[in-house]
Amino acid sequence: MNKTLLTTAVVAVFALTGCQTTAQSAKQSTTSVVKKTQTTQPKQAVQTQAKQQVQTQAVQAQSQAEAYQAELARKIELSKQQAQAEIERRMALDKQMAEQAHARVAQQAQQHTNTAQTQYMYMCNMGATVKAVYDSNNDTAKLNVYAPILSLSNQDLNLKLAPSGSGSLYTNGKYEWHTKDGLGIFSAKGSPHQLNCEGDVMP
Repeated sequence: MNKTLLTTAVVAVFALTGCQTTAQSAKQSTTSVVKKTQTTQPKQAVQTQAKQQVQTQAVQAQSQAEAYQAELARKIELSKQQAQAEIERRMALDKQMAEQAHARVAQQAQQHTNTAQTQYMYMCNMGATVKAVYDSNNDTAKLNVYAPILSLSNQDLNLKLAPSGSGSLYTNGKYEWHTKDGLGIFSAKGSPHQLNCEGDVMP
């Protein structure tokens, strides 16, 4: 009988020990599941947060790109306007300079013409006078002759420079005007009379 009780006790001990082991294993399994769940949830939250940050950064980058493009377009348009304004300014300046240059050339030409023309007043014999305007540019002499002996009364004559051995000879085929050193001789073709004149430069 004592042997039977001992056997029963041993079986009970083993049974109790097995229950404890099973309970311990169940507890460890539960703890592992909880830990896995706790580990999985933070990873999902981090992934979601990272995705949101990427999306936010993408939106910000798009906004910055659009703002940059808009600013670039504004600067390009401003540069075009400034370039057009500069072109118009330069054209106006070139036109003004051309007009000024033209005015200077005209003034110089007028001064040259005035300088090239010299006026003399000659007093001649027989009560005659000859006023002469010499144009060195055209080699001409324009005379105003008062000579009753030649039937000329303040007659305007245009004469052209001709070859001469001495002094300057002006003629139009009918009248001749020969000058040298402030003296002049006026004659008419077919007339026996000639005018001997002495002149001075007119002021």
